[in-house]
Amino acid sequence: MTPRQATWTVGGLALIACGVIGILQSTVDLGPAAWWLAITNDALYAVALVLFAVGFTHAASLVERKPLGMTALIVLGAWPLTLTGLMLLFTYVIPIEANGWLLLSYVAIVVPTAAAVIGTLQIVRSGVAPGRWRWLPLWAFGLYAVAWAAPQLTSLTLGPAGVQGASPVFGGLALLAFVFGTIGLGLIALILAAREKPAAA
Repeated sequence: MTPRQATWTVGGLALIACGVIGILQSTVDLGPAAWWLAITNDALYAVALVLFAVGFTHAASLVERKPLGMTALIVLGAWPLTLTGLMLLFTYVIPIEANGWLLLSYVAIVVPTAAAVIGTLQIVRSGVAPGRWRWLPLWAFGLYAVAWAAPQLTSLTLGPAGVQGASPVFGGLALLAFVFGTIGLGLIALILAAREKPAAA
């Protein structure tokens, strides 16, 4: 197995595991284990994106180890764990007022969104992933964006009642975005790893 195949295989398996754990969290009452499983999920997500950003070798990096792309993917991967740490810090160690939580909610939108836009565009520009495959992370981000924006726009136009009435649609869209962004991209990484030729690593 070449370094590129190893990078994409491990990263893909980590993303698939994220998707499976996420589905378990949403469908099964896990009791006290839920928190630890959520942390494990966030850690696997971080491992996957750091691997895709850095790679076991320069040629294995989806962004060719360019600083902008690497930074964006690492920030995006580490953000769920970082946000959990900040919430614990501001809840139990340094309590903050309502304004502080409002600011954190804005940061929690802006930081991963900016990182996702930059990271996915850098994957497209690098051309490391072959052909049209390199566009799929950007499409996954777009699907996440639509899943997030749809209920917000519905609330502004139709009010809470409109959101409640369309909640099954929004829930299905969010699930589709999550599954495609984890299990879907993970499977694609495994396919690309299997198709990779040793001479290209």
